[in-house]
Amino acid sequence: MGRSQRVKGACGEREAAKIFRENGYPDARRGDSQSRGAREADVEDTPFWVEVKRGKKVRLRAAIDQSNEDADYRPPIVVWRDDRSGWRVDVSLDIFLEICDGKGL
Repeated sequence: MGRSQRVKGACGEREAAKIFRENGYPDARRGDSQSRGAREADVEDTPFWVEVKRGKKVRLRAAIDQSNEDADYRPPIVVWRDDRSGWRVDVSLDIFLEICDGKGL
């Protein structure tokens, strides 16, 4: 992976952490797994294992597989966006229904 792709990925992780902070997770931060070799999610201090992907065309299936393989006890989710588009979340249906807890919209 080239330097520009790593920089874009780091920016995406910081951007996602900021969105989490602005929406009820005040301690959300970029995980340090990239910088120190620690085993953390891309965004930490949330109830989820957050995998963040940002790029020209995100390989979503690979990101889902990575999130499922790397997740600890927390439910894995993938927060992603292609360049020049909005953020999206991929989560399995069973986890989505658990999050909703039958409350509906």
